[in-house]
Amino acid sequence: MTDPGEIGEPLAPGRTDDVNLAEKVVLGTMITEWMNAAEEILTALGDDKDCFAGQGHTAVFAAISHIAEDGRKVDPASVLARLAEAEQGIWRTGQAGIIIHDLMEHATPVFHEQVATVVRASRQRVAARALRSALEAASRPGFDADEHGDLIIRSVTEALTATSQASTSVTAASLYMTTLDRLESPDPPGVVQFPWAELRRLVPYLRPGQLVSILARPSLGKSLVAQDTARYNGLRKQIPGVLFTLEQDRDEVMDRLIAAEAGVLHEHITGKTLTDDDWSRIAAARGRFEESVITIDDAPKIALAHISARLRGMARAVPAQWAIVDYVQLMDGGPQAENRQREVSALVSGLKGIARKFRIPVFMCCQLNRGPENRQDKRPHVSDARESGSVENDSDVAILIHREDFYDSESARAGEADLIVDKNRNGARGVATIRFQGHYARFVDPEWTPSSAIGAQ
Repeated sequence: MTDPGEIGEPLAPGRTDDVNLAEKVVLGTMITEWMNAAEEILTALGDDKDCFAGQGHTAVFAAISHIAEDGRKVDPASVLARLAEAEQGIWRTGQAGIIIHDLMEHATPVFHEQVATVVRASRQRVAARALRSALEAASRPGFDADEHGDLIIRSVTEALTATSQASTSVTAASLYMTTLDRLESPDPPGVVQFPWAELRRLVPYLRPGQLVSILARPSLGKSLVAQDTARYNGLRKQIPGVLFTLEQDRDEVMDRLIAAEAGVLHEHITGKTLTDDDWSRIAAARGRFEESVITIDDAPKIALAHISARLRGMARAVPAQWAIVDYVQLMDGGPQAENRQREVSALVSGLKGIARKFRIPVFMCCQLNRGPENRQDKRPHVSDARESGSVENDSDVAILIHREDFYDSESARAGEADLIVDKNRNGARGVATIRFQGHYARFVDPEWTPSSAIGAQ
């Protein structure tokens, strides 16, 4: 069979003579004990465990890496011992010594150009594999651009940037002055917050990367809290974000947003019985809606990949600075889930990962089990989260909704709702009392007046 190189077609990276020679120089230099060469080269190569392609070179590099990770000295004897222990075939014969000797003959104290050649070749191989995998994935039956396209974009992007993940290490010294500047500066106008002053006393603002859980039994107001938060940040404060509404379609969400923002009875909107005063109120709110930066995604059952794809797509135009998922138990965990509890736990962990990856707070509505209803004291706890014990572990902030009048229609606290901050990683726990105005599809502060409606500046 004719070798592709004989007819002018380039050989695969790692098989060309210059790359093969560069690999020998790099490996030989690490083995021959030049001044800290092994440590310097391993640092330059980073986490790439597949950066050598020459025959036998992968095994030698694996042996060197293992010895260095153990904190032992890299030298010919230790490398041969490790190869004999971990590998098969020629590595347990005298042939191993001949290979190591050949590598050592290529050692040089001037190795930096060869290291760069090895890295470039490795990146090219990784990019080629990613593109082949992308082509295969796009050719399979059932390919979905939203669900699978994000995985393809991510894998190709990672390959082209030569790393599977950005460096997460940084020295405290380099962060010190940045941290002081952050502490001394007032909150910028784009800080994501809850709409209620009572709650802001406990949770002044939400940090990038935080997972914020809103938990309640059905019909207690999870969706209203989500929509009020979206309205306050996206419509009043003009901070772009996305509301993933799995339970309600876009028309239902807009009916609620308009009722809450304009101060129009929700039943007038749903029943199409709007009065002249209602229309005037809606017209007064028109400008705020036209300038709003809320994206509503009402796909009925979404996976984590769908959320990532939406946020990645928004990043190319106006990056989202917050995201709300209403609610997690309606998400699709995929066919690989072993049981529902593990599926929901994986979804919660995945949402936390998305918050950290996109550097935004992610609000996650979560339904509670019947635990509160079976207790004399109906106040909920984070441990009541349905089908998932990971909510308590993965949440940075966990807020439970409790309304006494939901369980006791004669309660003296009719119309009041408690937002119980049961977990607050960066602040205090406590209870914020707000007013439930279901007829306007909203919650408001206790001292609410028409001029101090949610989000008023």
